Amino acid sequence: MANNEIVPVSRPVSPLATSSHAADVLESFLRGRKASTIKSYRHDLISFARFLFPGAPEPNPGAAVEAFISLEAGQANQVAMRYLASLNEQGLATATVARRLSALRSMVRIARRIGRVNWMLDLDVPRTVPYRDTRGPSHDAWKTLLGTAVDLAVTPRGRRDLAALLMMHDGGLRRGEVLGLDLVHVELGGEKPGAWIIGKGRTEREFVPISDRTRVALREWVIDRGSTQGPLFTRLDAASVAGQLDRLGGDGLRLRVARLSKVARLAQLVRPHGLRHAAITRLVAKEVGFFDVSTFARHLDPKVTKRYIDNFREGSGHLTQILGDDS
Repeated sequence: MANNEIVPVSRPVSPLATSSHAADVLESFLRGRKASTIKSYRHDLISFARFLFPGAPEPNPGAAVEAFISLEAGQANQVAMRYLASLNEQGLATATVARRLSALRSMVRIARRIGRVNWMLDLDVPRTVPYRDTRGPSHDAWKTLLGTAVDLAVTPRGRRDLAALLMMHDGGLRRGEVLGLDLVHVELGGEKPGAWIIGKGRTEREFVPISDRTRVALREWVIDRGSTQGPLFTRLDAASVAGQLDRLGGDGLRLRVARLSKVARLAQLVRPHGLRHAAITRLVAKEVGFFDVSTFARHLDPKVTKRYIDNFREGSGHLTQILGDDS
């Protein structure tokens, strides 16, 4: 390939010709990661495969990986810059663009580590401002949403939704942390009820306490669910099989929370992660100490906790009010 040849390639590389090498890189890249992380990275690499092979009937991440790492350093950087331009032209959010480019850089880093390339991508990943809105629904909106969930907790589905809602709010748990629980991971007896979750950025389970009302809601749901081991929160939609414990998915929980928002007639639909935002913000508003808020939120980086405090103070006019009241 000439150094001045413009890439991307017009036709896909044969998977049969490159499968062993591509598998080496992809398997090394994905090995040991959480299922949710693997899913996200695969989605990002499929996006890159579509860009690299626009005429291919099906995106092939393995072929895209092999074609990309077969380039020389300068060619690879040229492709990456064209990919960045393509992502921007699609109008994607800055965070999405940054994540997809980070996936590409991480994949190249692994390829270099196992000896497939001797270069690294020299590409500036767009800087993002994380957690621009960390407040979530207001406290009044949360109370309205909770009241609606309580009113609807007269069916197994309603009791399941209420228990999941309380775990995300009162426990400050992320959607994936809640849905990743099995029945065996919750302790509803004794003086310290709680759940053993796999937190973000962690590989081993850790114990987090749950509130008394969450314990009551979970007990009610478990009666409906039954004592068979398996996922704690299960599907109850028309497509689910009776008597089969199919784990409730992320989209399913998002739709359930959105439906509760509509029934509650909230001005804006609540997202599952918004419940966690609301819980942390509520602790900040009640002037709970920084260390306790950070411990509750389980932030690996204390700077994330600080963003919640800064965003709350900015949104509430905390500092300007102090000056305005100064006599």
